[in-house]
Amino acid sequence: MNTTEMLQLAEYPENFVVLDFETYFDKDYSITKMSTWAYVTDKRFETIGCGFKFLDDGGAFFIWADNLTKYFDLLKDAYGQDLENITVVMQNVQFDALVLQEHYKISPKYMIDLKHLDAHFDSRRSSHLKDMAKREKLPAKGDTMSFLGLHLKDLKQSGVGLSFFIFQTPISKTPMLFLFGLATLLNILK
Repeated sequence: MNTTEMLQLAEYPENFVVLDFETYFDKDYSITKMSTWAYVTDKRFETIGCGFKFLDDGGAFFIWADNLTKYFDLLKDAYGQDLENITVVMQNVQFDALVLQEHYKISPKYMIDLKHLDAHFDSRRSSHLKDMAKREKLPAKGDTMSFLGLHLKDLKQSGVGLSFFIFQTPISKTPMLFLFGLATLLNILK
């Protein structure tokens, strides 16, 4: 069964976009130290950017936060005000969908959470992206701790290339994990 057939079976739009937000964090302000809601709605919250990968396009790409609103406007023009005409795939829907809602006023209708799909396969194992990638023999997740305490302006001035975010963050491996997870879930449902 191919991706299109799996999405049809689930009655989801056949085209999908994988997205992954990167955000500011420091030693005191971190998603690991507070609830997702508290982190995303805190006055210190800052989007660094977002990685994207579409089903019909071979490459992943990253857009800095200062261009994201314009890019989301283009996506809304193409797929509806709440992206209701495309399936949105995320590693952690609780986080990424909350960022979409709270900071970009987008509430996708069709979302797939890789972390929860993986838990359906075996709820006793870790569903952290680094562990999922290792199990699937994919490249290791990049070390984002080197960005501790760096704001968008700091990262852009430091000369960190967009290629770091494309190849060292989860977005580059998410589609393969998504396909594996969706196939697993649909096989369970049969």
